[in-house]
Amino acid sequence: MKFYRFLCVGLLLWGSGSMSAQKVPTGYELVWNDEFDVDGKPDENIWEYEHGFVRNNEAQWYQPDNAYCKDGKLIIEGRKETVLNPNYDPSSSDWRKNRKEAKYTSSCLTTRSSKSWTYGRFEIRAKIPAHTGCWPAIWTLGTQDGWPHCGEIDIMEFYQIGGTPHILANLAWGSATSQYNPNWNTKTWPYADFVKENPDWANEFHIWRMDWDEKYVKIYLDDKLLNMTPLKGTVNPQTGFYPYAGVNPFKRPQYLLLNLALGGDNGGSLSNTPFPCRYEIDYVRVYQKTTTGISEVQRNKSVDILGTKKGIDLLFERGLGEKAEVSVYELSGVCVYEDKLLLASTELISLPVSFIPGYYVVKVVYDGTTTTAKVVVC
Repeated sequence: MKFYRFLCVGLLLWGSGSMSAQKVPTGYELVWNDEFDVDGKPDENIWEYEHGFVRNNEAQWYQPDNAYCKDGKLIIEGRKETVLNPNYDPSSSDWRKNRKEAKYTSSCLTTRSSKSWTYGRFEIRAKIPAHTGCWPAIWTLGTQDGWPHCGEIDIMEFYQIGGTPHILANLAWGSATSQYNPNWNTKTWPYADFVKENPDWANEFHIWRMDWDEKYVKIYLDDKLLNMTPLKGTVNPQTGFYPYAGVNPFKRPQYLLLNLALGGDNGGSLSNTPFPCRYEIDYVRVYQKTTTGISEVQRNKSVDILGTKKGIDLLFERGLGEKAEVSVYELSGVCVYEDKLLLASTELISLPVSFIPGYYVVKVVYDGTTTTAKVVVC
């Protein structure tokens, strides 16, 4: 199930909206961006932070202090400094607890509570610290379910493979073998290949881009295609690990993470890493397509789409045991809700979501036909 927004809803005739002009790719609109133009802390209405030891046996203690904006850039700074672990327990088998202190600090920023998207073009211009020991990343995680069934997209990772630095572009989703052993589609590129083409590569900014739609995730670096993953093969298997078994996590919302990890499973030795090391992000921009692909309203006597003061109701001709696929789109084409319903004894279903005021297209596939209707949330 995919969520979002709120308030009174009424059924409207088909109409169209206008978008302000933007310098954006043809067929897209800019739906969100952060240019980091204000010196000081990143926008607290957008970005939140991970704290402490988090994953992959990494050496750094994550804290907000290592992230700041200066001269139009977001800086994530890796530092060599000691921080006591308030969760220290020498008897614990959990590495997050049995380390008395951290000898390094850094930051991980996320939009988990503020922003998530389904499909679009994600563009991030950044300069990475290409040093052994540094593990910078641009990535997304699904808002629903636990890892890996939530889905993970690594737009950029830089780390060591067999002691050799690589740039990676990956997708991960659930597997049938064990709960925390995901399926991966990983593409690796030796860092030396980029330096061979441009000896000054590490001192320059580069553009990482993800083009994500209903069929593919494509990841680019400076317009070079690194990874193309067909989404027909990324469905979580029908296992009992999570309630979202059988679901494709890459057809559901994902939020963004920007972080600089240090050491750990893949970062490499920190013995010769120059500190402080700085990961600089010039901007983050998210574009989405400007058309829904639904050209007209279609009605089907087997289901009615109803507007109420509380949200959207679906009235089905039959109830128990029937199945229906439901999608709700903004007029820009962004899918803001998506679910497969197994109808219970009641035939009236209220979508369990909240909607921001605006126009939406509701699409229901049921009883062998498709019904679409346009509604307004007021």
